[in-house]
Amino acid sequence: MKILTLIILFYSFLNSALAHEYENEIIFIDHPWMNIMQSKGAGYFSIKNKSTTNALIFIGAESKEINKIEIHEVIMEGEIMKMRPLNDGMSIEKNTTIEFKPKSYHLMFFGIHKMYKQGDMIDVRLLFKNADSLNIKFKVDSVKSSHNHDH
Repeated sequence: MKILTLIILFYSFLNSALAHEYENEIIFIDHPWMNIMQSKGAGYFSIKNKSTTNALIFIGAESKEINKIEIHEVIMEGEIMKMRPLNDGMSIEKNTTIEFKPKSYHLMFFGIHKMYKQGDMIDVRLLFKNADSLNIKFKVDSVKSSHNHDH
């Protein structure tokens, strides 16, 4: 019986350690993660509007650890993929989930204040026009630096 209890406790701990989600009465955020390249980064996650009556207006994000965060989308113009900011935010329809992922919607982080390593967490507040803000943590998935050499 003690072994069974230990196994259950272990799996409960493992499950909660792997869980990386945030929510309030209207918003559900799943698995926020980011890649960093020097002092810039890109953040990804899924966002669900749990409301059954109203669209959710996502207007941006802020962090004490980052100078500027923008919502971006990637579009195709002919054969060329272009990234552009959504300065007016974006609408997430009622009971809808939107994936922020590479080559699609994402957050761009400009002016990251310190050096992070893989596995570190960065505090970010998501901002909404018609809902309370939501504090989340982005897990750093990878950190890359350029190797500029004078020859």
